[in-house]
Amino acid sequence: MELPMTQAVQTAIIPTRADIDPDIFSTMTSLQCFRDQERLVEELLSPVHNTEKVIYFLLLDRKLRNPSSDDPDEIRSRSSTRKLLV
Repeated sequence: MELPMTQAVQTAIIPTRADIDPDIFSTMTSLQCFRDQERLVEELLSPVHNTEKVIYFLLLDRKLRNPSSDDPDEIRSRSSTRKLLV
């Protein structure tokens, strides 16, 4: 039996507002269900595992695996290293 997505995806504590990835935050706020930016920040900074964090970490994983040319070199090099290891 397959676990629900909220139980299958591992999240972590995001220590401060500055640690929230701006690209991912922008993507999430463009979705109709996350229009309230202050509430979204509260949920992302919460130590509790929640739907907002699951979506954030899924998007972060995707960004790290498939960075765009606009992403910092650090993210793009991490992605290249992962591809070599796989």
